Amino acid sequence: MTLTADEVAIIFHDDTTERVAGQGGLIRHMSWDETKELDIAATHPFSEKFKNERIPTFEETLVDCIQNDIRMFIDIKLDDLKLSSLRAKDNKLVQVILDAYNRHPELYKLAVVSSFNPIIIYLIRRVNPGIVCSLAYRPQFFSYESYTGQMGGARPRYSNLLKHLAAQALDTLHLWMLEHLLPGVLGLSAILLHKDLASPDAVTAWQNRGLRVILWTVNMPLEKKYASSVLKVTYMTDTLLGTADELKPATVAMTAS
Repeated sequence: MTLTADEVAIIFHDDTTERVAGQGGLIRHMSWDETKELDIAATHPFSEKFKNERIPTFEETLVDCIQNDIRMFIDIKLDDLKLSSLRAKDNKLVQVILDAYNRHPELYKLAVVSSFNPIIIYLIRRVNPGIVCSLAYRPQFFSYESYTGQMGGARPRYSNLLKHLAAQALDTLHLWMLEHLLPGVLGLSAILLHKDLASPDAVTAWQNRGLRVILWTVNMPLEKKYASSVLKVTYMTDTLLGTADELKPATVAMTAS
């Protein structure tokens, strides 16, 4: 979930529209009137079948999920990540969540709120500790834009060397705090863990901290089987690739990207 330039809460994964709509544009610079006209199936392999798919608002998505008794993870997207304090826009995202729970008390049973940024979770639970929250984690989140277990971090967030070094220091501090302080301070119920970090020892270590482990993003059939049969954890996926036995309803969470 993120905000348009005119502060309409929408369901959209990327910072830009290029990957799914085939045309460039930063969501944070676009109004709702502009974003709602985009065809987000434009680059899909079956675009002819799914053409004219539109970006949904946060509210209409909540209503649809509630009416159909669908469980959901509300992932708060923070674009243009800064090392400084949260910007006003990020605080508005917090208020959107708080207001949504006031309008729809069903969310207390149906939803988990998640973010990579522990400050966001703190601000939400400081006001409403009844909201179930999780924290997403991968190594080098503050210093690099992406990560894989094989290659490590890719595309530094900052071209300035001092900022990059500060971000790396923050990554180290963040992991230490997550392992020793944050689960209790934030009242976390789960950790959303990058799939390349998954191992029996890692899962056991996080579970011993009182956290339910949920892996992301597990798309290949063998990865799904490993997660459900060996690790015995829930996983998030973008695809239904795999056999019926591998896709056990109790262990799968579909993602909207």
